[in-house]
Amino acid sequence: MADADRVIYGFAFDPNGTRLVAGDATGHVLRWNIDAVTAAALSEIEQPGAGPVFVASSPDGRTLASLGRQASMRLWDTGGWNAEMTPRFDLPPDGSTVHHLNVTFSPDGRTLASGTTRREVARWSLAGDAVPVPLPPLTGFSSYVNDVAFLPGADRTVSCDCGSPIPRSRRPGCARPPDPRSEDEWERFLPGVPYRNPCAGQDW
Repeated sequence: MADADRVIYGFAFDPNGTRLVAGDATGHVLRWNIDAVTAAALSEIEQPGAGPVFVASSPDGRTLASLGRQASMRLWDTGGWNAEMTPRFDLPPDGSTVHHLNVTFSPDGRTLASGTTRREVARWSLAGDAVPVPLPPLTGFSSYVNDVAFLPGADRTVSCDCGSPIPRSRRPGCARPPDPRSEDEWERFLPGVPYRNPCAGQDW
């Protein structure tokens, strides 16, 4: 579907499974219309800031989110999917070293969350077409937050940082949790696997 040499950092289907969107390593959002036989590529969307882009589709399929380097974020109305899309919200790169590493919507579509290189989960409140309102971040992570997801039908998030293979379930706004990266807890979740630091030797 895409150039074999292109690195894809994340992709998402709309709820109907007829649209596919992906973020690549060079600051572009790729789009396809999907049917049972073919995937028709649409024009690419450029994300400011270059670097990896992460994408998510809202539960109702009406909003596309694309987040990338230097805290950049864009929201798109998918009503113009087959045309040259213009973001309805555009937060440009802020020149910082804070980069988004993933993005997801809550099951009700009212909250957007992203793990970041700031060692926290950034969150925004969404209300219709209004400007996203920043919420207090979830903190207490020892390293970059590589993935985050909402539990189905709940207000809890599950997130993983590079310092632990063990997901942590969090309520929005909760305080700093106990550190789960002890050898005892490693053995409880990964019995028989020698304790190690998954990030050792990585160049961040």
